[in-house]
Amino acid sequence: APRSPSSMPLCAGSLDGGGETLTLVRPGPTPEEDASVAQVTYDDDAPWPVAADGTGPSLQLMDAAAVPPRVACWAASGCTPGATNSVLRAMPAFPPLWLNEVQPSNVDGPVDRMGERDPWVEVYNAGTTAVSLAGFHLAPSVTNRTAWAFPTNTSLGARQFLVVWLDGETAESVSNELHASFRIPTATGSVLLVKGEAAGTNVVDYLNWNALDLG
Repeated sequence: APRSPSSMPLCAGSLDGGGETLTLVRPGPTPEEDASVAQVTYDDDAPWPVAADGTGPSLQLMDAAAVPPRVACWAASGCTPGATNSVLRAMPAFPPLWLNEVQPSNVDGPVDRMGERDPWVEVYNAGTTAVSLAGFHLAPSVTNRTAWAFPTNTSLGARQFLVVWLDGETAESVSNELHASFRIPTATGSVLLVKGEAAGTNVVDYLNWNALDLG
């Protein structure tokens, strides 16, 4: 028989205002058969809203139909336990694009066609159809979300990867090798994939790193 709630361990302490991962688990007959129903890894660094800093407001999901929910689906608001979220609204579907890998310190990694080992990021299309990257941007911070725009004729095929060099050397860009207009820092920094829309800009995915020194 499934384990009863009384047999489940209780969490000690409190949530970390600096960020952590929360998982909703469906218990199975044994711990090995538990199933993850939903999961979120929140943070107190941008692009997460200020509520994650432990200052009082709650983080609320604006659109529970978004699967999986992105950071742009969350907002800071007064808490509403046991009731509908105060920020609830339908959001446009997010494209199946993800930042798959980043190498801020490229010591012995890939080289561009100029023979240079510069920093880079990889974008992945997890969908089953090609996605046009017209209207998408890469950015080094939330304060400059449209720092570099993908060329309007760029698309990414289903289950395909695209490397963009984050070296600030746009003059080296050609159709099959893109170079963004900014260079990311080696040790600590961010890169965001942003979709521009009439109502503003949405963060599709992001990566933050701190004290990264992997060569």
